[in-house]
This record gives sequence, C-alpha cells and structure tokens, in this order.
Amino acid sequence: MKIEKLWIFPMRGIMGIEVPEIKVATWGIKYDREWTIADKGGKHGCITQSPEVKLTQLRQRIEKNAATKEKHLVISIIESHRAEAPAGLPHELRIPIRHVEGEIIDTGKGQGIRQGDEYDEWFSKFLGKEVMILRSAVGSKKGLPLEIMKWGTEADLTRTFVSKCVFHMCNEASTRDLENRTLERYADAADREKIKVSTMAFRPNIVIDTGVPYEEDLFQEFRIANTFVRNVGFCSRCKAVANNYETNDRNPELEPNPTLNTYRKHELGTLFGTYHMVEIIPDEETFKKLLPDY
Repeated sequence: MKIEKLWIFPMRGIMGIEVPEIKVATWGIKYDREWTIADKGGKHGCITQSPEVKLTQLRQRIEKNAATKEKHLVISIIESHRAEAPAGLPHELRIPIRHVEGEIIDTGKGQGIRQGDEYDEWFSKFLGKEVMILRSAVGSKKGLPLEIMKWGTEADLTRTFVSKCVFHMCNEASTRDLENRTLERYADAADREKIKVSTMAFRPNIVIDTGVPYEEDLFQEFRIANTFVRNVGFCSRCKAVANNYETNDRNPELEPNPTLNTYRKHELGTLFGTYHMVEIIPDEETFKKLLPDY
C-alpha cells in the first residue's frame, strides 16, 4: 500500500489542504473538521458543499507568524470569482486559531463555540444567508452512527464536526476505475468534457494507491508507524462528489454518482471509500512489546 497524499479539512465544506504529515489522536486528526459553517436557524446544522456548490469557490490554509507564533485559519475566495463577491467583502478572512470563550451552540451532534460576529458576517454575505462559524468545543465528542458504521463500537468517539470517524481513506486505483467507467457511458465529446472525477472530490484524509481497484474494501486492520488503524465502515456518497474544483460548478448529470450507482449500490447507500478509527501505541516500550521483531 502506497500513501499518495494526506489531506486535512480544517473548516468542513471547503476544499482541503494537502499536508506532508498528519497528527492523529484516538478522537481525530489535528485541525481536521475542527470548524464548521452552521445555519443560524433551526437545528444549527452544518452547511457543506452538498447543498452549497458556491463553497467550491473558497480555499483554506493555515498560516503561522514566525515572530509571534500566532496561527490563523485563512479563508480566501479564488481569484477567478472575486469579481462576483458582494461589494466590500474582503477577499480573505483570517480566523485566529486559539480557543476563545464564546456562546456555546448545540448542533444536535455536539457543541461548538461561536467564533465571533465578524466571521459570521463574512460568510453570511458570501453565501447570501444567515450563518455562523463554530469551532468544536474542547472535550465535545460524539459517537459513531453504528447503524452505518457496522464495525464500530459504543466506545468509539470522534470530534463534533468530523463526518463519521477519525479519518476517511480512498484509493487512487478505485478513482481511476470509476473515471474510466464514467467516461465510457458518454459518447459525446461535450458531455465527456464536463466530467471530472478526482479523489479530492471524495474529501479523504489519506489517499492510497494499491494498483487494484476497491482493494481498500478488504482492509480490516493495518498499521502506520505507531498508529493501529481499523476499518469501521464504508462511506455512502452524496452529490458533492459531482462538484468540479476547476470550473466551480456541479456536473449536470451528477456524475460520477449515477455511474457509481450501477455497480456500488448497497442498502447503506452508494459506497466508495472507507472510514477508520485508530489506536495509538503510546511509547517505545509498548511498541517493542507489541512488535518485538520490528
């Protein structure tokens, strides 16, 4: 198994950041899905790219000031869409990465802390609806949806805004197979031009390439360094996988989902990619006891 890429998604619903390494705890990956855009009304549900294609116009990065050591989550509008932004809206928004005392909001799936009016206002103007920006409250965890994550346990917990489990994994070999199957269904060049199948659209944290499509389905357990990983279920895909990050729109036929439906349909949904929980080997002494010959 070859690890091709690692991604984190600090703010849920925005294109991720490719990183050289990730720091994993039993409840989640550092900075991954730690912030969310939430609806101000109703049940304060998280707003993602499934209903809001406009979020594909945003990018995010983490910056650290070398002198002050302060970190910021920077949200920016891509240059090709800045002219469409509401008048007076800055092209970048800088959110300090520090835990602040603020209003605690119960999202129904855990608690988040409001980050401040200026951040709410920026996103509300950009999206054209009243939203608020929440950061996962310290200590706020949620259990797995065990009706979907069939191999999870009641003891498994993740951070509030993580979709299902600690991390999500996809296989480039599977993406290539899906792309080929999708393109084969369309003879017209104009239709084929609109099809963009990329692993990034599935929003995984770990991208592997085994060379064999869907071989990841068979991985029950594996180890990366001092992290033991176990498969707890498969990911049911939504229409966000039809989003195109180059044209910042959605495939009119919602491809590749219809193609995926033809051969990956299951009672749990249209499945692609795997969800995993982890156990950390805490120190070298324990590592040597568990793996004495390594």
